Amino acid sequence: MSFRYKKVRHVPKADGSQGDVRTDVIGKDILDESDVVINHMWIPVDDTNADYQEYLEWEAKDGNTIADAD
Repeated sequence: MSFRYKKVRHVPKADGSQGDVRTDVIGKDILDESDVVINHMWIPVDDTNADYQEYLEWEAKDGNTIADAD
């Protein structure tokens, strides 16, 4: 299994355009061997959150970049 961190968007706007990228949460997808998402979680951007701290450690490693929102 692998994972990826991904930016998250707000719901689409009333005019049908894409929502803005959220700054209060980060998405984390858990993937199976075929890169199919088997679990998805939203991680609050909060320094006291253990999952957010794990994300920051991952991001600090050279070459790790969060994926753009859909």
